[in-house]
Amino acid sequence: QIADDTAPDDCLTALIREQQANLKFPLPDAEISSQITTLMAAGHDTTAYFCCYAALMLAKHPDIQDQLRAELLDDPAAFDFATSLLKRVVQEVLRLYPVIPMVTRVAAKTASLPTADGASD
Repeated sequence: QIADDTAPDDCLTALIREQQANLKFPLPDAEISSQITTLMAAGHDTTAYFCCYAALMLAKHPDIQDQLRAELLDDPAAFDFATSLLKRVVQEVLRLYPVIPMVTRVAAKTASLPTADGASD
């Protein structure tokens, strides 16, 4: 039983909390297992792509690489990800090389949207 009210740090905890909170329609254990397996499999490729692009960008910018190395080797107790160079590097790599550049969706059913004058198409 997970009763902590803080935001979960991981997907498994979030899924278990949802299972415990939703007594009317709880998530079956098999569904939680399936979701975690999917997340791990999907996360492997995206993480690998990100690491490759991060290495490429740091190789192209040795001055940033040196600053980042110094930051990471500095006092671990004083490290603050929110204001770190590491966070800025991660965000910039993902901006330049998004690991999922486009998500396409297909409507499950036909829909009519109103035009500017309120008429349906």
